[in-house]
Amino acid sequence: MRNESLTLLRQNVLALLHRPGDAINSQIATVLAGHGLRLVVGLFSSALLARGLGPAGLSIFSVLSAVMLIAGSVSDFGLGQSAVRHVAADAEKRPEIARELTRTYVSLKLLAILLVFTAGWLLAAPISEWLQINADNGLLLVRLGVLGVAATTLSGIVATLLQSLRRFAVLMATQSLNIILTLLLMALLYFTGRLTVANALLVGLGTALVMAAAGAWGIPAGWRSALLPARRPPATGIRRLWNFGRWLWLATMLSILVAQLDLLLVNSLTNPLEAGYYALALNLALKAGVVHQTLHLVLLPQVSALSGRAQFAIYARRSLLRGLALAFLLLPGFLLARPFILLVYGTEFGPAVPLFQFLLVAVIFDLLVEPLLLLAYPLDMPKVIAASHAIQVAALFVGGSLLIPAWGGAGAVAAKSLAKVLGALFMGSLLWLRVRQQAGEPVNH
Repeated sequence: MRNESLTLLRQNVLALLHRPGDAINSQIATVLAGHGLRLVVGLFSSALLARGLGPAGLSIFSVLSAVMLIAGSVSDFGLGQSAVRHVAADAEKRPEIARELTRTYVSLKLLAILLVFTAGWLLAAPISEWLQINADNGLLLVRLGVLGVAATTLSGIVATLLQSLRRFAVLMATQSLNIILTLLLMALLYFTGRLTVANALLVGLGTALVMAAAGAWGIPAGWRSALLPARRPPATGIRRLWNFGRWLWLATMLSILVAQLDLLLVNSLTNPLEAGYYALALNLALKAGVVHQTLHLVLLPQVSALSGRAQFAIYARRSLLRGLALAFLLLPGFLLARPFILLVYGTEFGPAVPLFQFLLVAVIFDLLVEPLLLLAYPLDMPKVIAASHAIQVAALFVGGSLLIPAWGGAGAVAAKSLAKVLGALFMGSLLWLRVRQQAGEPVNH
């Protein structure tokens, strides 16, 4: 009986992989290829930066890049994912409403970035002091960073509309253009001896604008007008975006903690050597998580357009089979982890191997579970998404504080895995109850 079940599972997985008419699989393959190209090309760009800027310059560039990323995430207020959820749901059946909501989204994003830009420009001097940017042109560097946030926001607006319309080939093409152009410009500056922090920031600013322009050109003609901000955004559209987006914004902030809190705990509760091993393992696990990011990007607009228990059930079955198929792609990571880490990073990083292998289990867990939890979007349960992340943060902090002092990095992996399981169980149970209630079934307490 067990062998028959395994055979049936294998047949279903193979059928899913070879189903030529499955648009979702094609989109996943497209996005995964684009993300893979970005990872590979990004490694060369980072190598040029490290060699051209040196440790001190790379430190300044990395700090500014991190602050730019955080500023962009904070100023989004969850509007991006909220826009995808609503626009994708209305794009086919009610396109005019979707276009109007897109214009409202653009207006709110431009207003948010205007506030961030103004504050960053005026406070550039104290920000440079706070970040300990001791370079002579610290004020200029911070202001270039502020301009970079604005440019990235513009490209993000275009990317949101492309994702909502499921134009993934165009989205990946623009992102690939961005990273390739970045590499070429970095190489030109490096080999001419002009690669400085300021010039590197200018490259990022320029390529973000090119990406925004190329993406806008790839949007269907009937939708390009939706990129123009509304003169008077309707209050109903603002409420739709904000009521859903504010909880996603909170969830995003908490997810950043979930991603990095374990590293901070290891760094504070163990020795620098153990923290270094865990930092490498976590960095590699985050790179393996590109598969999960691909699924989230592709499935979010699809799941947002679903309604009814029958559609939810079909989506859940296909997502589980798809997750199993993609999980097989990560299995070689367990076998290749040791030779890869020892060869690329050196034998002194050998203790990072088992840590990465255990973290890879958590990556596969996300791959299987997260697509199912996206049902919170069509079920309009953004508070549950935020609450699930809050549970993960609390569990990770408590579990890490108890386990890391005794087990080191292994304790951090255990705490992170426990946090993910608890968050998924909490969210999954509430989603199941909501689906049963909508179907009119009695719920046993």
